[in-house]
Amino acid sequence: MEDATPTQRPKRLWVAAVLNILIGSLAVIFIVFLATSARVPEAARPGLVNLIAGGFLGCLLVFYSVLALKGRPSARRNLLIVATVYFGATIAQNAAPLLGLSDSIVPSQKLIANVVRHSLTLGITWWALTSSVTMRFFAMRPLPPSNALERTRGG
Repeated sequence: MEDATPTQRPKRLWVAAVLNILIGSLAVIFIVFLATSARVPEAARPGLVNLIAGGFLGCLLVFYSVLALKGRPSARRNLLIVATVYFGATIAQNAAPLLGLSDSIVPSQKLIANVVRHSLTLGITWWALTSSVTMRFFAMRPLPPSNALERTRGG
């Protein structure tokens, strides 16, 4: 009988990747809405740097989640980094008013819910991508061909 090596994507990878794709897509849609809608008051609009950074991180979250689903080994590490930066920044942004470090008009219950929700999502992502099952899946994936040697030879 053959060794039970994971040739299929682990379910935990599916869960984490789809969750990150949905959250990243919603973040980009929300940022576009904030930037373009006339219904958003000028005081509630984030600055240009925040819009670009949030949109870029949301796009990276989607991009690396798709690559991780495709089994690209480097996407696992990149997804962990992007998810940690994205969710870590969101957790810090929501925790700062709770700790008295900044002011907020958002009710405390909503801030606490955001911190818990994003902490759970970050935890699920780390659990899914660092588990032995997922690590074995990525270790068995072939590396994409590299043309680096041909490029250095000038041909």
